[in-house]
Amino acid sequence: MLRSILFWCFVMGLAGALSASESSQPADQPLGVDNVWPIQFNFSKDLTSTWSEKTRNRAQRDDKNGRSHISVWLPLENAHIKALMLVPNNTDLVHIAEFTGIRKVARKHSMGIVYFRHLDSNDIEKANPPRHSDSHFDFVCEQISTISGQDHIHHVPWVLLGKSSRGRFAFTPSWKYPERVIASVGYHGEVPTWPRPKWASTTKHSILNMAINGLTEWDGTWYRHVRPSLLNYHRHTNWLSHQVVLYGIDHGDYADYYKFKNHLTTVPPTMIHSQKVWRYISIFLDQSLTLRLPQQDDQLSFTLQHIDRTSGYLIHPRAPEYLLGLKWFAFRQSTTGDYQIIPWPDEPSPVYDTNQGTLSLDDIIIPANTASDEQLTSHLWLPNLIMVKEWLKLHNLYNFSDKTTSRIVSLSSMSRTYDTV
Repeated sequence: MLRSILFWCFVMGLAGALSASESSQPADQPLGVDNVWPIQFNFSKDLTSTWSEKTRNRAQRDDKNGRSHISVWLPLENAHIKALMLVPNNTDLVHIAEFTGIRKVARKHSMGIVYFRHLDSNDIEKANPPRHSDSHFDFVCEQISTISGQDHIHHVPWVLLGKSSRGRFAFTPSWKYPERVIASVGYHGEVPTWPRPKWASTTKHSILNMAINGLTEWDGTWYRHVRPSLLNYHRHTNWLSHQVVLYGIDHGDYADYYKFKNHLTTVPPTMIHSQKVWRYISIFLDQSLTLRLPQQDDQLSFTLQHIDRTSGYLIHPRAPEYLLGLKWFAFRQSTTGDYQIIPWPDEPSPVYDTNQGTLSLDDIIIPANTASDEQLTSHLWLPNLIMVKEWLKLHNLYNFSDKTTSRIVSLSSMSRTYDTV
């Protein structure tokens, strides 16, 4: 108890300078690294000895410049941590972790954020199975527990974020620790393929999973790999997934990308830009934490809530083509019903379906409680009308959003307390 009090007195001392910095920031903009990571530490030499030489050398260079392996932020106003968001190092992931929308959600749900500036991917997400994930994650939890005085950190559930070469970080821990994963976000990265590896744990957990990709990213990975993979998890597991397809975007090359001079400047509202997408991630995490964190008052309960698939809304798998005014891309199933990857570069882009068709507004999104058994596994999933409205905004190239939302509301025969904005 004394240890916890001393820690928070120390951090609150930092908070005076920190709060002034935060209050001066424009709404929905990230904060500087020096101000928002009050806890810093390194992995032990025993752990870094398993890293590749390249990763160790990079970490050693940063050590000399005072840059730690791990940075941690904890919500000051709520001492009891209920979850951790785990973020690896890849381009703008650290900026997402600092985004005020993310921090607001983290404060609301008492979620800490852990940023791994250095963590060898070959030890965690690229190993088959992960060779040293237990020791690395246990070390981090032990350090946070010691610093904060919260011994339960070893058991709190996780939110996972991954991108590009660190894209697997968003789902490999879901395979190994499914009981601990609330939700995962693949941000311009890979998605889990089916079948899952033999070492993966049970698939009974209703992990909320989202994949964000640009329309032309990796020669159309959204329809080649992402769509069939997510749907196979819907067929065979209790995962609840959806995808976002961004018109005019490739591999995260937003008009306000963090390396551009206009980063954080005003962008035309009709454009898809990074802050709009980060806001969507924030909303997704808010809904995921609301639905899956234990609701009872027992602070030592870590069993995540199961989500009934019929409680949400179903997105037609061809909704991106309809909403973005596209021809139908290849979409195939095997004789067993599994969805098939469209191979690259074997089939040069674009790969269109041999049978073209169309949808109506009535087909785009439907209440899951009105769906057939076949639709429950052949459509993607959103939890509620809050997410439905936000998802449509990101696919509103031809102004279908309001029409579609009105139609869904009229079709919905369910009354949910969380369906109010």
